[in-house]
Amino acid sequence: MKRVMALILTVVMVFSVSTSTFSKEKTNIKISLNGETLSFSTGQPYVKDGYTMVPIRELAEKVGLTVIWEAPTIILKNDQYGVVFTYDCTKASDYDIGKSPVAIDIIDGVSYAPLRFICESIGETVSYDADKAAVTISIRKTSDDGEDTSKISDNSEDTVKISFSDAEDASSNFNEKLNQQMPTDKNYMFSPFSIKMALAMAANGASGATQKEILYTTGIADLDKYNAVAKRFINKYSQNEDGNSEYGDVWLDHVILNVANSIWLNTDYYKNVEFSSAYQKTIQDDYDGQITKVDPKNAVASINSWVSQKTNQKITQIASDSDFLAALVNTTYFKGQWGSIFESYDTKEGVFTDRNGKLNHIDFMNQTWYFNYCDSDGVQMVRMPYQGSKFSMYIALSDDRTKNFEKNIANMTEKRVTIHMPKFHTEYSTSLKDVLPKLGIKTAFDTENADFKSMFTTISQNAFISDVLHKSYINVDELGTEAAAAAAVEIGTSGVWIDETKPIEFNANKPFTYFIRDDESGEILFMGEYAFAK
Repeated sequence: MKRVMALILTVVMVFSVSTSTFSKEKTNIKISLNGETLSFSTGQPYVKDGYTMVPIRELAEKVGLTVIWEAPTIILKNDQYGVVFTYDCTKASDYDIGKSPVAIDIIDGVSYAPLRFICESIGETVSYDADKAAVTISIRKTSDDGEDTSKISDNSEDTVKISFSDAEDASSNFNEKLNQQMPTDKNYMFSPFSIKMALAMAANGASGATQKEILYTTGIADLDKYNAVAKRFINKYSQNEDGNSEYGDVWLDHVILNVANSIWLNTDYYKNVEFSSAYQKTIQDDYDGQITKVDPKNAVASINSWVSQKTNQKITQIASDSDFLAALVNTTYFKGQWGSIFESYDTKEGVFTDRNGKLNHIDFMNQTWYFNYCDSDGVQMVRMPYQGSKFSMYIALSDDRTKNFEKNIANMTEKRVTIHMPKFHTEYSTSLKDVLPKLGIKTAFDTENADFKSMFTTISQNAFISDVLHKSYINVDELGTEAAAAAAVEIGTSGVWIDETKPIEFNANKPFTYFIRDDESGEILFMGEYAFAK
């Protein structure tokens, strides 16, 4: 049975707080959940300004949400969704429900909020019978493997439970197969996420076998759904002028993730050709893409300047010449602080044995704390969360780097672990024009048979992919990780422990694979191997 992963949907609603006396339009509202009548002990539901108001905490717990109150924020969350309320009246106009901002009420110490907003934000259906003063909540049912077994209406775009690929195994295989194509004679790091997003932009301008091969290889089962999820993902982490996500520190805490897209048209390469209006609309609407015309004089400098800006100057060059008709570019920048940092005074010299058996004396970071860990099927793996626990780096020790390490995540349990790992820095650059055809994307590179007609206005000659360039950067130290790619937490110390059990030793003193993962969507942002000390 095909497994459907859930998208973590975070909804931010800015509201005003009302503690004054008001007139309730209707009380004694009957609320049922999947046919069962709900009772409330902290306060009774009522209708105000057309909204059915319910006690926030009671309703949240009845529909399976955990309530976290971190003034001035209320967070309702489960394993699949999150709803975030923030006290910021100055931005109320940005989050209007209907024609005016929705206010919560606080009555006798109980907070009330609109039932419909809470339920529909987590993908559930709400219906209201005004004559009977009855509200019905319908919660979708899922099978044991996570597949949604109830019908989702076509117009429920914001609540469809999908990840970046409906085909989870296919997406995982894309990451794994890319990793198998990476070099064995040097350290490398790449971004499956960045590469897939750039290829998805290309797929939106492709047809026939060209598009099918791109989608099949990347594990994108439905391009329209991927576009919709890409749009929500990018918007979720889009940064404002201050460099902060609009979701503030609630979810990201000490983590920055910035995803940017752009398409570039060389006006001198082929005269009188433009990006088609439909293609431009998709890139702008779903990928928040910048669309720019360049010429041979400014093409290289313009693209490289944009990439440098979007990656915090970590990648300063992706284009080297202007011999192209169009360039589709994605950048992905990540900076995160460890949930449990490594104390600098615990960093000590150790011996790293590289792939060739050479012994290298380098600095190792050390700490003992509680981490998710597994040791099975020849793989020893530890999860190191960044602050907020939304993103994590996974370190895998195995003699076989071709394994699908993502499958080991399900086997991880919390253990007391002593970690020894190198501080490291890697910059890597590669062309994927020979790699991608091996994985299944062949027609797109075929000068005669590639079909990108829908990307452009009328063009008499055939357009094809001439190259796919990828550059990456990562730096890992005691505080955390900074990583970037372009494609054309609790503080722990090593002091006295109450737990006297001997910790598990995780010693990354030999080649290891690592990947940075969004643990809510399951998307692998970066993946690499450290096999040679510098």
